[in-house]
Amino acid sequence: MKTVYFFSIFIFASVLYFSCRTVTIKRKMYPQLYHADSAYLMYYNTPGNPRFFKLAKLYDTLSFRPLVDNVNGNIVDSISSCTTEGKLYFYEGANAVHTVYFSRTDSCKSLYFIIGGTKYFTSMQTDVKNWLDKLQKDAVELKTAK
Repeated sequence: MKTVYFFSIFIFASVLYFSCRTVTIKRKMYPQLYHADSAYLMYYNTPGNPRFFKLAKLYDTLSFRPLVDNVNGNIVDSISSCTTEGKLYFYEGANAVHTVYFSRTDSCKSLYFIIGGTKYFTSMQTDVKNWLDKLQKDAVELKTAK
């Protein structure tokens, strides 16, 4: 009888301990983006190949704030099978450049960045995807040298 009693207390204490434990969630991994004053948005003509692209320039920081919030959201598991469709260069003054890559296909809607050689992924929110889709319509292709 005492064994059952002590076993019950042990189980109760274990459940209480693990349910009250705080879970560490990686987020706000790229806070430098909040200091950006402009950004260049590149859409690759061929996903995975950055050689030819269309470009959109962004100077309104409020317009890209939802994307910055999305990048600084919860980090998710790697989505390594996705092909990069483009990237953003965020500028902070004359010196800093911060890069974020994206994929918009249904199975791969993600944003990712690299810090210290490690890729960090976030799931792309629908409003960010729609914003990127809209901007692509106005993006321009730069003329190539002959």
